Amino acid sequence: MNSNKDNFDEETIDKAKSVAESFINANFKEVTAIESEEPYESPMGGMVIDAEVNNEAVISLSFDEEFKIGSYSTEDGFPDKKDECKDKVYES
Repeated sequence: MNSNKDNFDEETIDKAKSVAESFINANFKEVTAIESEEPYESPMGGMVIDAEVNNEAVISLSFDEEFKIGSYSTEDGFPDKKDECKDKVYES
């Protein structure tokens, strides 16, 4: 895992983690726990946060400079999308 915490100030980290948690809770079923790791810088220069959900599966979220989630990927075992979110994604 990349660890570039020094690239982001505490306010930026807190905001990104908050957006990540809101996104996960708004879009996925049966989320009971979210543990976000420290953000790191992607090869393209954006911020990425990995978060473990329900102590078993990880989601990686990529942010732009306005804290919008540009993309995400999930591991096997990640909670299913909520029915109302299957055709759209909650905007961060």
